[in-house]
Amino acid sequence: MASTLKRRRTMLISTLILLLTAVVYTVMRYDSYSSGELSIIAIMVLVSSALLSEVAALRQRLKRLEKRDP
Repeated sequence: MASTLKRRRTMLISTLILLLTAVVYTVMRYDSYSSGELSIIAIMVLVSSALLSEVAALRQRLKRLEKRDP
C-alpha cells in the first residue's frame, strides 16, 4: 500500500514537472519583454525542474539498491 502511494506521488511530481516545463517553454517562446528577464527566470525554472526530477530518480535507484542488499 505504501509503495503504491509512493509511486502515485512520484508520478504526480513527474507530471507536474512536465506541465511546468511546457508552461515555461511557452513563456520563453512568446516572451514579449525586451530585457529578457522572463527568459532568464524560465531557464532557471527549467534547470531546477530537471534537477528535481534527477534527484527523484536517484532516490528511487537508492531505494532499489537498499532493498537488494539487506
